[in-house]
Amino acid sequence: MVKLWPETALRRAYDLLLQMWEAEHTPAFHKMRWMHLIPKIPGSNKQSDTRPISLLEVLRKLWNSFFMKKVNKFLARHNIPNTAQCAYWARMGTDTASLELINAMEAVRTVEGIIGLMSYDFTRAFDSVSKLLSRIALLRFGVSPRLADYLVDLDIDGTVLIRTPLTQELLADITRKAEELNTSITDPRLRRHKLYRYVVEAYRGVA
Repeated sequence: MVKLWPETALRRAYDLLLQMWEAEHTPAFHKMRWMHLIPKIPGSNKQSDTRPISLLEVLRKLWNSFFMKKVNKFLARHNIPNTAQCAYWARMGTDTASLELINAMEAVRTVEGIIGLMSYDFTRAFDSVSKLLSRIALLRFGVSPRLADYLVDLDIDGTVLIRTPLTQELLADITRKAEELNTSITDPRLRRHKLYRYVVEAYRGVA
């Protein structure tokens, strides 16, 4: 959708985001996200059999990518990441990791050697990392304290909405109410709306 914006709209959005950054202000809608539950096992309704996927606000993702691309270029330029790391890097992923594994196995077969393979996983791996540890990790890589605080604070006191047909319908109703008042859905006046309390406050802090 943003790609279809005219140049004037893109420039205006960038100027507003820049003002937000200079004022050290994070809008409430940047802290709101949908949680889409993807079933791991077809037909199962158990919570343990679902994988939560967060859908972030588009401008938040674009603004954050502006910073993170600079950070990643700096890390890559100075060869800071481990060369065996295939996650979170451009043109790297499970496909490149699989090729490295296949190459290692074929190399061992050629010399008739022995290879050891270990695989492990963590339950709630992303959720188990504390905000303090996340900040320390960013500072360790040379990220400025202000940027580290900004990135970590995005997930503090936020609002998560479970994406279901009911919540989408109710949020659409809240959006219509906001349009009638010529305001946004984060307007404090809408917090008194019973639908807002049901959709937003009922799911506050769910992750």
